[in-house]
Order: sequence, then C-alpha cells, then structure tokens
Amino acid sequence: PDRRRQLNHIPLPTTWVLNEVFVIYAAQKMPGDVLSIPMLLEIQSIEARIRATPGFNKHCAVRHDDHASYSAGPRVCAPPIGATGFFFNESDGDLVSNVTERALALAESAIAPNLADRWFGEDGQLASNVSGVHFFFYGDGVAFDEWATTALYPRLNTASTKHVRVLWTNPTLDAYEISLTLATDSLWCIGSIFFVAAALAYHTRSLSIALAALSGIFAAFLLAFWLYTRVMGVTEMPMLNFLSIFVLLGIGADDILVVTDTFRLVSTEEATKGEPCSVRMREALGLAGSAMLVTSVTSAASFYANLASVLPALRSFGVFMGTVIVTNYIMVIIAFPPILVLRDHAQKRRER
Repeated sequence: PDRRRQLNHIPLPTTWVLNEVFVIYAAQKMPGDVLSIPMLLEIQSIEARIRATPGFNKHCAVRHDDHASYSAGPRVCAPPIGATGFFFNESDGDLVSNVTERALALAESAIAPNLADRWFGEDGQLASNVSGVHFFFYGDGVAFDEWATTALYPRLNTASTKHVRVLWTNPTLDAYEISLTLATDSLWCIGSIFFVAAALAYHTRSLSIALAALSGIFAAFLLAFWLYTRVMGVTEMPMLNFLSIFVLLGIGADDILVVTDTFRLVSTEEATKGEPCSVRMREALGLAGSAMLVTSVTSAASFYANLASVLPALRSFGVFMGTVIVTNYIMVIIAFPPILVLRDHAQKRRER
C-alpha cells in the first residue's frame, strides 16, 4: 500500500500500472525449514537469478527516493519485500551473523503472517515450511504482460532447487499458466475423443454409429451448459467444470455400448428375433434403460452431494457434473435409439 501511495503522486503515463509478483518458497521435503542457513543461501541465489532476468530493470519499481529514474532512467530497482531482507545485509548481501535474532525480528514484524507459516514465532517456533517475497514492477501494462510471459515465467518455472520449491502468483502469470495448461489438456481431450471414437467404431462395427454417439455426447454437454447457465442462472463457469468432458466421454460411451449390445442381444433371441424393430427396441430399452437409470441416478447424486462442500469451485463442479450425467442419460434414451432403428432398417434393405 505504501508503494502504491508513493507512485500515485508521480506524473507518469496513464497506461502505467503497478504489478506485484509474489514468489513463494516451500521446502521440497516436508516438514522443513526454509529459514535455515543452507536454504536461505539457496533462496538468495534464486532471487539473484530472478533479478538477472533479461529486462528486469526495465520493468521493476524503483526505490521510493529515486522516482525520477522512471523518466530519466536507468532504474535502480527497489529491493523486494521478503524474509531474505531480514537475513542478508543490504549493503554487501552477506548473511547476518545473528540469524536467530533476525528470525525473532521477523516473527515480531507485521509482515510475518505473509512470509512464514501461521505458527511461526509461536512458543519459540522459528522454523517455517514456507516463506515468500514480493517483487514490484511499474510501467506499461501491455509491455509488462509480454515480458512476464516470455522472460519472467520461464525463469520462475526453472527456479526450484534441490531443497527449495519455487511457486508464484500474479494475475498475468496465472492466466498465462492456465492457458498453457488448457492447451495441453486440449490435446489430451482430442486424443481421448479419437480413442473413444475408435473403440465405439470397433465394437459397434459402424463408424456412423460411433460419430452419432459422439455427437450425442457433446450435445449432452451443451444441454447441460444451457441448463447450468440459463435455467439455474449460474453466471460463472469455472475451468474445473470443463474437466467433466473426460468423465462424460467415459460415461456416455458406456451407456451407448449398453444400449447397442442390449438391442443386438434382443434381436438375436428366439422370442424376439422376428419381431418388428420397434418391438425389439422397446424390449431393449426396457432392459438397458432401467440399468442406466440406476447408474445415472447414483452417479449424479454422488456429484450433487458436493453441494455440501465449503469450496465454491467444488460445489460448482458437482452441480455441473451431476447435470451432465442427467442430460447424457436423456440424450442416450431419446436420441440414440432412432439411430439404431435406422441402421437396422438399412441392414434389412441390404439383406434383401
């Protein structure tokens, strides 16, 4: 907050914004102590590599007494706000001799809850599994976003050491990492779609049936999305909800195979072998539909039970996933049987 108030009094371009990157240090092996001397030295090395990122000095926030360098340059970056400031001399960067005293000073400081475990400082506890540091950047927002994703992110992503794991949070970096994860997950999703399509085509011996089944599965997803956003009135769609497509592919394929195999079995039984297609389909749906109803209801209920969770994202996922299972059952029962009937009629015409 002090840094923001100071910057508000500087006549700079209106497109400039203050960005904060909070870097978190966690012990690779829990429980651990990132404030021990060996790990503090590793953290110092990590921060040095971060500050050595190409372009760092072009985007960093400067010292409170050097605001003129924003326009005159070159910038003298302000030191980050973190636990290392308590343990290393600012003048030469050497480790202080009284580490225990500095740990006590950190425990008594106002920023301790943000830089160490919640139990740090209680009952003489001076070890911490985690710590952190705040880096501040000030300048053009678009330029920072480009630099953060192309230069800073790769540096942070490879900053972890043998004993210290490096994590971070920043809106730009978080959004970029999510986009990378989605891109990777999308490839897995496409691979899953092709695998399910191949399995359905092989088992049903019909590519058209497999494509129709996949179309029904995606129609069930879209119907669930419409019910979730329009009927239920939910305005946000967390990214976690899109993982339901993987579950839906498996459940939808199972239901399709149950209906297909039951219809094939009924069509070969002596009692119904010569019956019209509508009679055989009604018999098949009576057998398969009741079984799928039980499994769909129990599966949907297990997801809807997440409404009792205290986590909003988990509640949202449970509601959406339960709705997806319901719409999948509806699509399989209503839309898929006519496709099997059409295929049966086509086979009969070819046999003639």
